[in-house]
This record gives sequence, structure tokens and C-alpha cells, in this order.
Amino acid sequence: DQLLFLRLLVYYMHQITVSEEYNTIRLDAFLAQQEGVFSRSRSQDMISNGYVSINDNTITKLAKKVREGDTVSYDPELFEKEMVAANTLEPVDMKIQIVFENDDYAIIIKPPYLSVHPSDTETQPTLAHGLMHQFGSNLPLSDQGRPGLVHRLDKDTSGLMIIVKNAESQVYFQKLIAKREIEKYYKTLVYGNIPEETGTINQPLYRDKKDRRKQVVSHSPEARNAITHYTLESFHPSYQVSLVDVQIITGRTHQIRAHMRFAQHPVVGDQIYGIGKINKQFSSKLNLQRQFLHAYRLAFVDPSGVEQDFQISLYNDLQKVVDTLA
Repeated sequence: DQLLFLRLLVYYMHQITVSEEYNTIRLDAFLAQQEGVFSRSRSQDMISNGYVSINDNTITKLAKKVREGDTVSYDPELFEKEMVAANTLEPVDMKIQIVFENDDYAIIIKPPYLSVHPSDTETQPTLAHGLMHQFGSNLPLSDQGRPGLVHRLDKDTSGLMIIVKNAESQVYFQKLIAKREIEKYYKTLVYGNIPEETGTINQPLYRDKKDRRKQVVSHSPEARNAITHYTLESFHPSYQVSLVDVQIITGRTHQIRAHMRFAQHPVVGDQIYGIGKINKQFSSKLNLQRQFLHAYRLAFVDPSGVEQDFQISLYNDLQKVVDTLA
């Protein structure tokens, strides 16, 4: 998770280089012996919640073995602070738009400019605060202490999200995600004319060592496979942009944004992966104030065995841009 990793980079107070005597010991056993951890159970909580890294890679497997020379990073103080904060979120009335709801889960529309969950850099109310108000305080917590969440969207991305309402549905949807059995589709506007009507970008992604905000295509052993299918809907020569339908098979951080940048067709309005002069043009002439990325469709078999297929229109600001292009 990108936000967790950024917090690790900013807040880590403890960095330990593994000595020869600890070579091949389990990470939870190694961590339990370090300053400020105090117990094996606390070390396991820190690992499973994503607050420990080895060589700048977040580790969540308790049985992961450390090797001589590894750098293990952790911050027990930050872990306590954020776990307490996650369990004491104050409900905030956000009038969340609900597409579907039953006793097990809900499908909502996340608006743009709203972070999904709290972080050390996010001081404003988040979707998580709104979920507490909308669905009550008994929503199941994720491993990172996030109520009702099993996946996320970037702050400036709008669209459909699944919200789980009990522990059983949480486990069910987590398994669907792990098995890649939830179909996720997006609409995006990218720079340039895509030559093929359909295509696939199958390139592994890894955090950029020069700019930790970014994911880049990498073939290092630590990179995670990422697969993006796309279909060209229309090309608009007056602005040299293409409207594209995208399906992601994997769900990596910034996957669409990083893959389209790699393909030399960056998302219009993207402040990290985009082209500055194009972003400025669309901001001033078409009033596009964010990345043009919208999660418009989710399809899956729900916990009761029903095949569900939820689809929504473009968000208003994005539709206005498309109408202008047409």
C-alpha cells in the first residue's frame, strides 16, 4: 500500500542491520528482540498490519526469514498511534452516494478529491470517516485498521467501491481480490493517439527509488506483476488525446497511471505521471482539475452467489470534458 509505505519512510525511527547470529531467523522472532517491541505478539501485529520493512520493502508475512546484511525498519510508536487513531475515527456526515446495499456489503461512489483513509499527511476527513457515519461503527476493520475497506482508489480518482459490512463478507471479498475474481473497469483520457484499438500492458511495477511517489516498470526480483487491458473508444485530434476503456487484472498502486506513462500515453491531468503542459491546457481551457480516471464498473459473484455487474456514468467534471471534446 503506497500510503503505508510513505509513512514508513517518513517515520521510521529504528533501522537494524541483521547480524550473522540472526541469519535465517523468522522476522517476527527477530523483531520481538528489538528495542521498543516488547513481545512476540506485538511484533506479529506490527508485521501483519504493514509496519515493518526489509530493505525498503514492506513485509506482512510473519514467517519471512531475515538474512545477514538485511536492513529491518520499524516504528512501534507510529504503529500504536495509528492503530489507536483507526479505532477511534469520528463519524462525519458526507452523504455518501450508495448504488447498492444489503446486509453484507454496499457499492458506493467515491467522489474525487477525497482520500479513502486517514494518513499522517491527510488532516481532512476521509471516506473512512464518512463510512462510519453512513453504516455505523461496527464495520469490520482491515489489517490496517480501516473500517469497511477491502480496496481503495486514489484521492483524485472517482468511482465505484465495495464496502464490506461484516467480517464474513470482508473475508469473502478479500479472497475474491486475491484470486482476481472481481472485474474492475475504468474510463481514462490519455495523451496521444493509441495505434491499436485493443492491447495489453503486462509489465511488473516497483517503487521508483528516485521518486518514492511513483511506481515504475521494473524487472527486479522485488517488482510485482501488473496486467492492464485497454480498448480505444475515441481519438480527439484537436487536443491529441484518446478516451480509453481500461480493465485491470491486478490491482497495483497507481497501476493504470504508471502503465499508461510507460506506454507513452500518460493520463491527462495526472500531476505525478502526466505532462505538465497538457495538464495546464486542460485545466485552463476545459476546467479539468484532476486526473481523468473514473472507476465505472465492478462485476463479481457476491456472497449469496448472485452475479453482480454495477456500472455508472462518468463523473460530472469528466463528462463535461468529453462533451467539449466531442
